[in-house]
Amino acid sequence: MGGGPWHYREQQVLAPDTPKWHWHYAFVIGFTVMFYSGYMTYNHFGHIVGDNPAPVPSSWTDEELGIPPDEEDIYPPGYIPLAQRQ
Repeated sequence: MGGGPWHYREQQVLAPDTPKWHWHYAFVIGFTVMFYSGYMTYNHFGHIVGDNPAPVPSSWTDEELGIPPDEEDIYPPGYIPLAQRQ
């Protein structure tokens, strides 16, 4: 199956021979990437959400919302509303 040692409920050391400067270098690179991402997200948030103003729903018309006019019969021929059924 595998070529490595088998561990069951033992402390497993992932990389005992890794030099200490590798860990420091990885930490610095990771910190730099995360700091840059956070800084750019915070200071250039308009790139994510856009610079358009928020829509005002009260300015939309019934036609834009797909609401039929009050005079229009929206039920099919022969339909009896539930309140008028016996």
